[in-house]
Amino acid sequence: MRMNWIAWLLLILVIVFFIGIIFLAKELIKKFRFMTEFIQEGEGYVQKITYKWDGSSSTGMKEIELKSDLPFEVLIGFNLIVPLFPTMFDHFGFVQAKEKGDNIGYHAIISTYMGKKPVEFILFVKSRDKTKIEVIKTFHCKPDVVCKPHLYQRLGFYS
Repeated sequence: MRMNWIAWLLLILVIVFFIGIIFLAKELIKKFRFMTEFIQEGEGYVQKITYKWDGSSSTGMKEIELKSDLPFEVLIGFNLIVPLFPTMFDHFGFVQAKEKGDNIGYHAIISTYMGKKPVEFILFVKSRDKTKIEVIKTFHCKPDVVCKPHLYQRLGFYS
């Protein structure tokens, strides 16, 4: 028995719906894991730091280096602006700083997608005590964490 075009359309819609549900569920699980890891250590001093990417014709994965004298952890995100929706903080990565040896201090290198549009990255930095965090714009270093872009970012939407 042959299925008519309505049945095929319904089947395609169901498949697209389930792919969307799986994508959203994976994103929520990832975000809950980042937030759990960030707050798991308990007490600490949290400071908010911003890093502004001015946009560039050379898009792609770029690195941001954070440096301090004390150990720290970073939750990275940005304000997601989608037309017709309220602006919301979208956290998409977490990293713990590593000691670089020879009393150089602690460093965390985050590799994330930077597109043609300007964006302000928001970094929540947690340490035992208040410490000065230096943000260094760096390229081509071995990152501690890689935050891969979504397809819609590579296509230029909300990047």
